[in-house]
Amino acid sequence: MLVSCRASSNEQNRTLPGDALIPKLMASWTHAITIASPINKVWQWLAQMGADRAGWYSYDFIDNGGKPSSTKILPQYQDVVVGQIFPAIPNANDAFVVSEIDVPHYIILTVPQKDAAAIVSWTFFLEAKENTNTRLLVRASMSAGWRALARNSSSGDGFLLINLIYRLLARLPMSLMTAMWGLSVGVTFLGLGFLSYGILFIKSKSVPLVFGWVGVLSGILISTGVWLPRYDESLYSVFVMLASPLGIWQLALGVWLVIKGIR
Repeated sequence: MLVSCRASSNEQNRTLPGDALIPKLMASWTHAITIASPINKVWQWLAQMGADRAGWYSYDFIDNGGKPSSTKILPQYQDVVVGQIFPAIPNANDAFVVSEIDVPHYIILTVPQKDAAAIVSWTFFLEAKENTNTRLLVRASMSAGWRALARNSSSGDGFLLINLIYRLLARLPMSLMTAMWGLSVGVTFLGLGFLSYGILFIKSKSVPLVFGWVGVLSGILISTGVWLPRYDESLYSVFVMLASPLGIWQLALGVWLVIKGIR
């Protein structure tokens, strides 16, 4: 079963603890999911996060040294205090740092600079819901100053994998990095390509005109619709609806060409 982790528009725009830790905000991402478990139970899983602890419940070969993340609550990791390290990878001793904590409501992890200011904050916010459900909001925020730090830092400054990732991301164009729009740009050009095919079919009359006009319409819809989720993730379903004619057009055009060929 696929479960959506898309935050609503209100959740993306609401103020969360830790927002003030990044004064020169460059980018921020908010995700959310409803968990069928009481808030105190969910909190136990958050409290034990980290490499060399319970893991990150993610890609363990990347961030947990290949050791599978725990599938049970580990009592030895339940006591969390400000200043404690949740290692990003095994043996890391500088990030992530527990900056704020309010049991069982939220925990804020940060990546500090040498002057103690945070360049990244990672907020895990829990909210009790009806029927003993819990809503988990996760917000990652990035300072505008991290690119310079990543480009200028030495390989031995202790940031380990985080430093490597920052070095790679710092070399991406700002427009792609700030909003992670690379996929949207690619889909936009894909839509423009189908728009061009539609115009070509209309002018050449090599296939029935309906294929040309549907191609033009589909190209316009997918090229513009792909940007909707970037402004409001709740609009992802709208983009899927807008993209549907393109798939139908491709299938119908393929069947026509197999049976009839090009005139």
